[in-house]
Amino acid sequence: MALSTHLHKIRRVGFVKVSKLTDAAVYALVQRVATLERLHLSHCTQITMEAIHFFLAKAHKMTHLSLTGVPSFVNSSLQLHLFCREAPKDFNCSQRANFRVYSGRGIAQLRSHLHDVFAGQAFDDLEVANAIGDAAPPAVEDVESDSDYSGFE
Repeated sequence: MALSTHLHKIRRVGFVKVSKLTDAAVYALVQRVATLERLHLSHCTQITMEAIHFFLAKAHKMTHLSLTGVPSFVNSSLQLHLFCREAPKDFNCSQRANFRVYSGRGIAQLRSHLHDVFAGQAFDDLEVANAIGDAAPPAVEDVESDSDYSGFE
């Protein structure tokens, strides 16, 4: 069963510690799911800031975005941590440093900030289409995590 045949009503998706997940997956997801409200991409190390900018520009119903441990957000000099929720009190220093969960007003602030950062850079639909390619999305059975992690921020 192809994943894309069941995406039209999905509101929540979580890919945690999926090291092979790339920007192409983010582009494909946002173009197929207009109803998405919550997305977890924690520790998906290949996701770039450009893909999240594209995603937030298209996903108008987004209320929660988890990017904990995503290097382009953790290592950024753009002060992106200012828009995320406060890390839980019981997190250690390393967990706090990597915590990037945006919700509510933080989503709007992140969207606006990334819009300013990428001002003047229009989305090239052909480039996005080429990044996605003509390949069908993976079958549900093919989407798996690199670890047994099942918690969400």
